[in-house]
Amino acid sequence: MSVSVAVPFYTASLALLLAFAILRFLFCTLVFRKLVVRLFVKFAGAEISQEVYGDSLFGWEMYKAVTTALMIDMKKKAKRGKEAPNPSLMSADGQSRSYLLDFARESRPLVVNFGSCTCPVFMERLREFENIMAEFSDVADFLVIYISEAHPKDGWAFQTEFDVKQHRTLEERIRAAQLMLSSCNLQAPVLVDFTDNEANLAYGALPIRLCIILNGRVEFTGGMGPTFYNPEQVRRWLNRWKEREIKV
Repeated sequence: MSVSVAVPFYTASLALLLAFAILRFLFCTLVFRKLVVRLFVKFAGAEISQEVYGDSLFGWEMYKAVTTALMIDMKKKAKRGKEAPNPSLMSADGQSRSYLLDFARESRPLVVNFGSCTCPVFMERLREFENIMAEFSDVADFLVIYISEAHPKDGWAFQTEFDVKQHRTLEERIRAAQLMLSSCNLQAPVLVDFTDNEANLAYGALPIRLCIILNGRVEFTGGMGPTFYNPEQVRRWLNRWKEREIKV
């Protein structure tokens, strides 16, 4: 780890540890618990009941998950205006291998949605993503990449319909991707990140993230989810791009 990454990472990790200790104590009070729930729903843009996350907020497993995602975010290669990383991916049926940029066409934005079925925000907002696909399918392409589980049952687990451990093999990740597909009517191509997590690491994807690639360059990178995961930002970007293209 380079010094430029290590110093801010360990500084942020220590600050988070202190904040989590305070917040965990406050979370025991009913008033603060209700406030946290309201804020979580507001920023995540998804209705998530306490039954889903239980008493896991600000606990040790959450701390480990957040610091892991923070590290991946700080080390990501995908930067706005820079050449787009081109990780190797597997089809959701496990039959064919390809590269991310194989799905990009010249002069057409490629919208990439990273996530996993154990993230309730990702699953709930897939409908919003599908609406954007339908609205802009004439001018843009769309892709979903299945990455590491956000809330595996052997980690920071949420109580959802998806009872999935963190993937140790590609076959396990493919099965998880197929589980996601069986629960929705997703029209976008779905690819699976290999277990070396090349796509996840390159794009800072964990736990969920949105990205737009155009002519081989990263033109938009959404914030780290779930708090800053916002499909509406993609809609606004595509609207502006479409308006410029019409004028030309």
